[in-house]
Formats: sequence, structure tokens, C-alpha cells
Amino acid sequence: MKFNLLALACLALSTASSAFTLVHTNDVMGDLEPCGCRSNPQGGLPRKANLLKRLNDTDLLQLDAGNLLFSAVTVPEPLRAQAETQAEWLLKGHTLLKHNAMTPGEKDFALGLKTFKKLMKPSGISVLAANLVDSKSGQPAFEKSRIYLGKTNAGRPLRVAVIGVYGDQLPLPIGLKALPAHAAVKQEIQKLKKKSDLIIVLSHQGLDADQELAKLVNGIDLIVGGYSQSFLQTPLAVEKTLIVQSSFRNQYIGVLPLEITLKPATYQMVGLDAGYNSPADAPSAMDEVVKNFKHSIAELNSREEAKLSAHSVLSGSEIKEKSFQTYSKCAECHLKQFDFWRKTEHILAYTVLLKADQAKNKECLACHTVGFAAKSGWTDVDGMAQISKNRESVISISGKKLSDYLVSVHEAAGIQSKIPSLIDGNEPITVQESLNGIQQSWTPVQCENCHQAGGDHPFSSGFSKKVDNFTCLKCHSPERAPAWYRKD
Repeated sequence: MKFNLLALACLALSTASSAFTLVHTNDVMGDLEPCGCRSNPQGGLPRKANLLKRLNDTDLLQLDAGNLLFSAVTVPEPLRAQAETQAEWLLKGHTLLKHNAMTPGEKDFALGLKTFKKLMKPSGISVLAANLVDSKSGQPAFEKSRIYLGKTNAGRPLRVAVIGVYGDQLPLPIGLKALPAHAAVKQEIQKLKKKSDLIIVLSHQGLDADQELAKLVNGIDLIVGGYSQSFLQTPLAVEKTLIVQSSFRNQYIGVLPLEITLKPATYQMVGLDAGYNSPADAPSAMDEVVKNFKHSIAELNSREEAKLSAHSVLSGSEIKEKSFQTYSKCAECHLKQFDFWRKTEHILAYTVLLKADQAKNKECLACHTVGFAAKSGWTDVDGMAQISKNRESVISISGKKLSDYLVSVHEAAGIQSKIPSLIDGNEPITVQESLNGIQQSWTPVQCENCHQAGGDHPFSSGFSKKVDNFTCLKCHSPERAPAWYRKD
């Protein structure tokens, strides 16, 4: 926090009279706000919007070096509708920021070339890629470059040429072909060098490839990179070219005043921490974009599941056939283990999403529940648990009522302590008794997240008693749990 405020103070001094300032990102991967799984999370469009306001510079050149829209090259079928909707809202936010240009990354094509073009068209953001062509005609698939006009700190006109380049070894969707990157950039420089004062290559190839490009191609003043998610706190100088890259997911934003001769000392890498939050009593327009995005995702997922009828209410006989038993069934024989589990943070996994207004976001629910999109699992965001008073009457519940129950189980002094019943409202029953009416509960994180689906256990060997590291790391990834990953 102190570091970022100090950096911002220095940055304000260096850019207050500058007429043209570069603001760059890469590998945002669909994030509109930081994942709440991380401690002290950084990033988010509202914080970026507030940073741009504080720069005290109305003429900005905003560039993104690829993997802006999606978090993976392939989006699972249950998440495709949500992913497209999320990308739409992300681009609405970037349009509000008056973002200038991006070069595509391999993850931007996760839903295909046609969907990518459909998403980008209304945004007004230029897509630049000098070496991407139509695989059939050989014609350029996007603009190769664009010149942006501004002024130097001294008021002199400044012409900045931006060339997009895509890693020629990276995967591409049907319909696109990548030409050799070096040759494409070199050819474009020849066309632009007399028309521009600065040449920036907006590159989605990775740091190693960018360094090689700087060595082999003359005339590049700056490479704004992506793909490798490198965290370059200061520009890397290779020959006469500076290279910058700003980590990932908008956690850090690179800022550089633009001059005829670039000055590395004026470059700042600004961490978007809580210091860039909007005042609680005065949310910004971008805060409203994020709020509307969450509501849109919740409505979409409820509507999609109602339409597809992908998850039906289970009768007592059907429950026995399901591969996932969930914690209430496990506790029948493993009460000691249940008592240990209920005291851990895993039992609050759904409550965390509810507080963040993300309780219907399937991408989040995939790790905060058990059995998502599995053959015998669930997909219905409005049916996170099934409860009954008897085997003939089964109803689905979700939301605050389920969360309140899980919190009360977590906070109970012991399994014989009294808590409000999930079935009969405020009727006090013991924690152990409260499990009797729960037929299945897909949330929170529980036994079968770690030990796999139980199947017909104990009559078959569906469970895995041993839990290996990979099981944990599927959800506790470097970006969600950075403290887990150390050199030792």
C-alpha cells in the first residue's frame, strides 16, 4: 500500500505536464475484479479506472498485449455462455475506459474466431496483428498497425506507431494462420518509420521471443509484451529496444510517459491494491459495471439451467444411484472426521461467494462446491442442496438460508450443540441431527473434493483415502493462493 502510494506520487510528478502517456496491461484473462480467494487481492477494472483518474493526464494510450477475454484456451461447455457474457461486460468496461488497442492472445480465441470478432466489434477497440492472416485467402485478418497522435512533454507533436504481433508458434482457431513474426514486424516498420516518431510493438509471444525480436529487428523503440506473464518492474533494455510486461490479471498496470526518446526512469509499475478502491459512499461508473456484470451472470445461469432442466430434483431412490454422496452421508459413519472438517475454512466456501455476490458464478462455484459439471454431479446454481423431512418430499435450496446454516455448523461449540434447523426454520436441533434431512449438498468444499466421488461406498471402493498434492493445487493455484508457492 505505502509502496504504491509513493510510486503514484512520483508518477504524478513525472506525468503532470506530459501530453501522452502509455498505460499497458497483458493477460487480464477475463477479470473484472480480483478473485476473492487471494489475501489482499489486487486488480479489477474499478481500481484501474480510479488509477487513470489520478494520473492527471487526459491523453492516454491504452494498450493490452493479449489474453484479455478468457482464462483458458478451451472453455468447458457448462461455462461457455457465462464466459461470453463475462467477456461482453469486460469489454464494456474497457470501452468506458476509452481503451485504444489490443493484440489477440491464444486464449482470446477460446470461443472461436467468429465469437471473438463479434465481441470486439461493438467495443471500438482496435485489434492489431501484423502476422495473422486468413488461412484460405492469405489476406490480413486484422489491422497490422495504427498510428496515434499526441504531444511530448515539451508540447511537440508526437506520432506513435503501434504494431501488433502474435506468437507464430501459438495455437490458433480455424480460419487463422500466423506468418513468421520477425518478418511481419520488419516489413511493417519499413512502412511506418518515416511516418512516426516512436514505434511500439504490441506483442503476444512471451519475454524470450520479445528479446529475440529486439535483437533481430531494428527500429523498435518499445515492446509491450504478454503471454509469459513476466513481472518487469523496470523496462528491460535489449539493443536499442525497451521491453515491458505487467504480470497478469490487472494486478499491476504499467505506466510510461511517451517522448521522442523514452526514459526508463519515468516508468512505473503500479499495483492495484485497495488504495485504489472507490469511496464506499460514492461508487464509480466502473463499480456499477461490475455490479451489473454479477447480476447478469446470476440471471444467465439461473435462466440457462431452467431452460435445459440439467439438474432435476432427486427422489430418495435416485439419491442412492448418484456418484456423489456429499458430507451429510459421509458423516453417518465418519462423525469424527465431519467434526474436524466443519471447523475448517472449507465449510465457509459458499459463504465467501455469497458475500462477494458471486454465488451464481459457475467459474467460482467449480472450486467452491463438489461435483460441478460431473456426469453425476450438478450444474443448477439454484439447487445447491436438496433437503427433505421424509423420502417423499425433496426440495432444493440455495442462497442465504444455506449459507446461514453452514456458518452455524462451523461456529457450533460441538456436534451436540443446538443450531437452527435447515428444514424447520428456527427449531433448535443438534448439529448431528441437522444432517438427517440433507439428501445432498453440492456446497461447500467437502469430503469428496479431496477423496473423490464415493459411488456406492462402503459397498464399493469409490473413495481414494490418500490425497495427493495435485488434488489441492487444482483450486489452490498460484494466482489464487500465492503464499502456497515458494522456492522451497
